[in-house]
Amino acid sequence: MMPEWGMPKTTSDQGAAWVDQLQKEATSKTEGLKTMTAEILYLAARFQLWVNQLVARHLEAEAGRFVR
Repeated sequence: MMPEWGMPKTTSDQGAAWVDQLQKEATSKTEGLKTMTAEILYLAARFQLWVNQLVARHLEAEAGRFVR
C-alpha cells in the first residue's frame, strides 16, 4: 500500500530524528541571523556616536565664535 502523498512511512524514531535534524538546521540559521543583527546594531550605535561627536565639535566651534 502506498503512503498518502507519496511520503515513505517512517517509524516514530525516524520521525523524531528528522524533527531533531530540522531543529538543528533552524537553530544554526537563526544563530547567523542573530549574529548579523547584533553586528548591524553595533555598527548603527557606532555611527550614531560618531555623528553625535561630529555635531558636538561643530556646536563647540560655533559657540567659540560667539564668545569672542
